Amino acid sequence: MKRNAVLSLIAAGLALLPVANSKAWEVATSVPGTAITGVPFVITAPGNYYLANNVTFSAPSGAAITILASEVYLDLNGKTINSTAGSSFNIGVFVVNQVDVTIQACLGCILRIVTGLAVRFPCPSGSER
Repeated sequence: MKRNAVLSLIAAGLALLPVANSKAWEVATSVPGTAITGVPFVITAPGNYYLANNVTFSAPSGAAITILASEVYLDLNGKTINSTAGSSFNIGVFVVNQVDVTIQACLGCILRIVTGLAVRFPCPSGSER
């Protein structure tokens, strides 16, 4: 009986996720974050970032979200990055030469994008490219 009640509460909570407002991430985590409300979006400073709503990336190339800073936490927050570009060379999230980057995609997704996540690391000093 208790198990059914707990599962019902979890299901009810998950059902409410799509209707949560853009501040729901900050309220749920008690951590201030920067809302991403449109793409393309470039992250240039360390911190917490989250998708506040579903976004559509229409460029045939490039990245919906580019991360140019270390110590970044990005939460898709149950939202979707979608592409309308059709056949293209676009990227959902592109991390460029950074460390300590966390991407949380629980219940969020990247749709119709050729490369969902791309990470480029710097070559060690003296190595060939």
